[in-house]
Amino acid sequence: MNVQLNQRCRIERKTVTQDRDYGSDNVVWALVAVVWCEIQDILPSRAESQERSIDIAKNPARWRARYRTDIDSSMRIVVDGEIYQIVSGPASINNKIHIECMIEKFSS
Repeated sequence: MNVQLNQRCRIERKTVTQDRDYGSDNVVWALVAVVWCEIQDILPSRAESQERSIDIAKNPARWRARYRTDIDSSMRIVVDGEIYQIVSGPASINNKIHIECMIEKFSS
């Protein structure tokens, strides 16, 4: 499998603190790492879009980077100002040389 790491991305982890005056949650995204990655858009087949009523406001993609053990589905990926949520994975590919996650960018 040929993986071309041709884009820089930020991997971020959510940190939630509580406002001491009002008790509301404050969400801050903290940097985990900046890495080279590859993002491939995934286009549903016609059958999938009809069967599952795929929401076209979500843009699914496949994200690949060098193998890491500190990635989970609670994190997000930021590429060129676009924010992607990790929706599944990570999975080890190429004999633990690379890692792959399914991500989604939501249109606003």
